[in-house]
Amino acid sequence: MMNGNANFDRRLTKLENSKLGIPAHLAGFRAPTIIVHDDDDEDQIINEMQARGEIPPAEDFPAGCIRVFVISIVDPPKRDE
Repeated sequence: MMNGNANFDRRLTKLENSKLGIPAHLAGFRAPTIIVHDDDDEDQIINEMQARGEIPPAEDFPAGCIRVFVISIVDPPKRDE
């Protein structure tokens, strides 16, 4: 799966380098990637990251820009054997 991660990083870098009209105060900001499972509360994780200052508050973030990537892992149902 390393190839998938490399492609994702390459595309993200290309997106960041394109002319999207990103404000100057966010020019060096790279949206973090969060990986969560089914039972994790992604809103709580985002709120904790915002409290630690890892991501800017939603109120201060301009519309149309990516604040955080959330990758949700869906666990397959377990069979009773």
